[in-house]
Order: sequence, then C-alpha cells, then structure tokens
Amino acid sequence: MNGPLDITAAALVSAAQGPLTEVAQDILDGTAYFERHPTYLGHDGLPQTCATVAGCADQVDPVTRLAYLLTQAHRQLMQGAPPDLRGDADRVLFLALPAWLAKQSGFLSRFEQQVSGLGISNIRYHFGGPIAGLQAIAAAQAALSAAACTDALVAGIDTMVAPMLLDARALAGLANTKANSYGAIPGEAGAMLLMRRAEPDADERAGAQGAVARLMSCAIQPEPQRLDDPSRGIIGTGLVNSIKEARRIAGARGADMLISDFNGERFRAEELGMIGAHFGEEALHEPFCPAASIGEIGAATSIAYCCLAAYANAGTAATQEALIAISDRTDLRGALCVARARRA
Repeated sequence: MNGPLDITAAALVSAAQGPLTEVAQDILDGTAYFERHPTYLGHDGLPQTCATVAGCADQVDPVTRLAYLLTQAHRQLMQGAPPDLRGDADRVLFLALPAWLAKQSGFLSRFEQQVSGLGISNIRYHFGGPIAGLQAIAAAQAALSAAACTDALVAGIDTMVAPMLLDARALAGLANTKANSYGAIPGEAGAMLLMRRAEPDADERAGAQGAVARLMSCAIQPEPQRLDDPSRGIIGTGLVNSIKEARRIAGARGADMLISDFNGERFRAEELGMIGAHFGEEALHEPFCPAASIGEIGAATSIAYCCLAAYANAGTAATQEALIAISDRTDLRGALCVARARRA
C-alpha cells in the first residue's frame, strides 16, 4: 500500500498575488480576485469575468501561458525549498496538464521547448481536468512508496482564460454570462509540490525535518452516473466513495476543513448534497470553495488545493487537517487527506 508523503515545499501562482503564506487563507475565505477580460467579449456582449495571473495578462497564446505558469511555480517553489533540495538533477516531475495540449498537433512540443530552461528532463505527463492533478499525485505517491525515487516534483498547470479556450467554454454552454450567472468563473494557475516519502517514525502530522504538511491519503473512485445521460440519477456516489476510501487509508480521521470546487454546474451541487447526506455536519461545517476566489483552474486544481491546505491559517499554532474533494466532468472522482504541519 502506498504510504504517506511529506510535502517539503509548495508553490501556487494564481490571480491572488503574493506569497502563499499570505494569500492562502484569503483564497479559502473567498476573497474574489476577479476582473473583466481586457479584450474578450462574452455572448452577452460584456467583457468576460475571469481570474487572471498578472504575468499572463497580455499573452493570447495558451501554450505560452502554460509555460509561464510552470516556470513561475517552479521558481517560487525553489525559493521556498530547503537549500539542500533546490537542485533538480535526476528529479522526476509528475505534471498534470489540460487535455487540449496533447490533442492539438504541435502544442506539447512547443510547450516542452518553452520550459526546457528549467533543466527537468524526466517529466511524466497526466492530461485532463481536475482529476489529472490527483492522478499525478497518486503516481508520485506510488513511485516514492516503491523507493523508485527519493523525492519528486508534482505540478498542475492550466489556463481557462486564453481567448481560444473562452470560445470553447462558451460553445459548451459553460461560460459565466448574464444568462448563466452560475457558470464557473474561468481562472488559471500553476501549482507545484516538492514531496518525499514520510519517515515511519516521524510525527504523523509532519513538521519533522522541515515538512510543511503531510499527504495522508489519496483515493480515486468511479462515478456511475454519466453527465450526458438525460435519464441519470443524482451524481455524487463517486465522490462519497472517494472520501470514504481516503479517510479509511488515513485512519478514519476527521477533518477541520473541507476544500472542494462546489461551484458552477448543477452536478457539483448534487455532489455537495450527497456528501452532506452521508457525512452530515462533520463534513460540511466548514466548506471552502477556492474557485469563488481564483476561478476554475482545471488540471491545477488538486495540487493547488493541497498548497492551500498546507498553508491555511499560516502563522498560527493551530493544527488543521483538510479533506480535499475533487470533482470532474469525467467518470472519475477523488479525495485527499492533508495534515498541516505543527507550527510554533
């Protein structure tokens, strides 16, 4: 069985500017970092509301935006990592990226050329939406637990803000407009974790040897109901089962906070209702929806939410454990348990 992992360093580049230690709780509390797109008009004739990373504001090309997000997340992570862990020689990067990057001819090779300066030669890709980030975490957990590597980088990068992608969202009926005020706000982010296998005799809540948090468990389960089936039942079984499995692996522990993307489409509200029905107030007394702050961030979601869990209420002595529930438009759902390190 894959064991727990220590998160040695974490970085998040998003519309919320500033060090993660300063902005994490603001994001969880729903401080909105939205603005109107400078050039893109939605189907309602209004500039599209979005959550844009400052350095990407003038970049139309989505591939260049992704490369910038990865570069900035890596730079931020190396600045915060312990000095003896700042080199990337022979380190594996488990990288979650949006599905369109692999589908469009030439896009992935262009991306690789633009990030070649990072000096990371061993990259293992996972393509998709929010669940892709969780799959990258699971792959890193398997490799570290099997001692295939001593530490690893795990990253999720995505943008929903480039005009080409805004057009695709509008055609799919997902755009946030006057006629669809519940549509998710498009965002973009680059998130990265430096992870290693937890020492068996170390404090289970991490904090030993400089770790900022500990990933206690990771679970992925199928969702039996299909979004495109007009006769489907209530969606939520996959997410409930993922939470049950993640909690079982972590020792059936409770959580101080629930972090998830309960925004936008109806099926996510159905999933929240299913969680409430199965776990009651224990799970719902403190739900946080980062998408209400930095927008929907696709493949970056799982890893970004781990970053937020690691630095929630930074600077306080309170110990927190976060349950992260990952929804998706595919037939998979996932959950993570993250224990924040003790802080003096």
